[in-house]
Amino acid sequence: MGSINEQEFYDDYDNDIQTMAQGGMTSSLAYVDDGELLNTPQGVIAEVPEEGKPTDSNLVDLPEGTRILSDKRKVPGSKETFAQMGKRLMSKKKTNRTDKYAENAAMLNEMNDQMIYDKLFAI
Repeated sequence: MGSINEQEFYDDYDNDIQTMAQGGMTSSLAYVDDGELLNTPQGVIAEVPEEGKPTDSNLVDLPEGTRILSDKRKVPGSKETFAQMGKRLMSKKKTNRTDKYAENAAMLNEMNDQMIYDKLFAI
């Protein structure tokens, strides 16, 4: 589904600059907006920090294959954007404990966050 959206984007906006206003996968350099969620091929999920500038396009060098959840497009049937819903659903719990139970809980939270991200990206 992502490749169809990407092709539609390039049909509508025939240019050489990749932007991720509609979400998508990056090749390397891309403009990303403040508040978008990034998921690198290594499984790291991060949010683009708010910089408070009038324009929030940040030119960044991302690992090839990084997936981005848009902060502009709304999830069908919802008033939230993909990035807002991702932030709301993903686990925010962190612990300083280092026992096996804390490690297992952190691993399960990370797996759950990845599953949520994958489902939102598939939409």
